[in-house]
Amino acid sequence: MTTKKNFGLPVNTLCAAAFLLAFAAYSSAVNWFYFLVVAGLVFSFNCESRVKAAFKQGAFLAAAAWLIDRCIDALNTLFFSIFEIELSSTLYTIINKIDQIFGLAVVVVFVLLAAAALFGMVINVKALDDLSSDTVKCPNCGAELNEGTSFCNKCGTKL
Repeated sequence: MTTKKNFGLPVNTLCAAAFLLAFAAYSSAVNWFYFLVVAGLVFSFNCESRVKAAFKQGAFLAAAAWLIDRCIDALNTLFFSIFEIELSSTLYTIINKIDQIFGLAVVVVFVLLAAAALFGMVINVKALDDLSSDTVKCPNCGAELNEGTSFCNKCGTKL
């Protein structure tokens, strides 16, 4: 029954695909469309929570990496266009190298996450786990709550 729930594919394969699709989305804006279509299918057909978590984490990482990459590019452009002196070529070169190293690091991270998912390993990063959690937590005490609850069952905080 589990295999039908996940399009007849193993959970590990879908999790690895989520990270590879997220990397593709980071690499090209056009690929976001494909990533979002597949993620929409995963959530529409209610795949297992590990698969949903992989898509959420992959989307977050791809968006964050893309934003950092754009900031590095903007910094490079800023230094190159504003400082038209000998120093600018040095700064341009340094920032360009940082951009290349960052791009390589992003590739390594996504490949490692996909490989780990393929072999059934779960990478626990607290920030990503919180992001991919389907539970609602009380902002006051952190207790897990049911969706649609108006008050925390533990501390009584109004939500």
